[in-house]
Amino acid sequence: MAVPQTIKLTYFNLAGRAEIARLAFHIGDIAFEDERISRGAFAALKPSLPFGQLPILTVDGKAFAQSSAIARFAGARSGLYPTDPIAALQVDEILEHAKDIFDVLVPTLREPDKAKRLAMRQELTERKVQPMCAALEARVASTKAPIGDFVLGHALSLADLELYLTRDLFTSGWFEGVPTTLCDDHAAWSEIAAAVAKHPKVQSWQQRATAAQ
Repeated sequence: MAVPQTIKLTYFNLAGRAEIARLAFHIGDIAFEDERISRGAFAALKPSLPFGQLPILTVDGKAFAQSSAIARFAGARSGLYPTDPIAALQVDEILEHAKDIFDVLVPTLREPDKAKRLAMRQELTERKVQPMCAALEARVASTKAPIGDFVLGHALSLADLELYLTRDLFTSGWFEGVPTTLCDDHAAWSEIAAAVAKHPKVQSWQQRATAAQ
């Protein structure tokens, strides 16, 4: 299969569902266009998109949808997605569960009334998000390789990036009303996130993102 010549990742100017792919490309030194568009531009573009949603990955002029598929493509190109099927399963279950956690809170983004939005987040956090985060911590703690800083041991993978980004999403306060201390008691998860944060390529990406704000 020919190596793609041009890659463009299109999303809003926020982390959301595209950041794991952006970060994977950056870590792997894969050249890509990081296109960030406004809500107005999205509305105009929406009818032409495969499923009417973002992110979109355009590879050599051909558009592909679905954030999980895009993340795996970025991971495969960057050496962050394992070729071993069992290791890939271990990575995938973390990716999918973290996505499930995020999806619980997505409806709150569409609530215009602040008081109702915060009440929704409090209820959803107590009823769903906290137990789901606890389940993720338990799974990570029980399946992480015994040697090394990351889920698969010494090899950084998409699973580690997802744990780092999901934890950062909560600790940053981006979901106003969701406690920033949500992950404080999750030691295994937090240790992996801390190891990812020390990675030189992750640090350079965060410096770049901060400068762009």
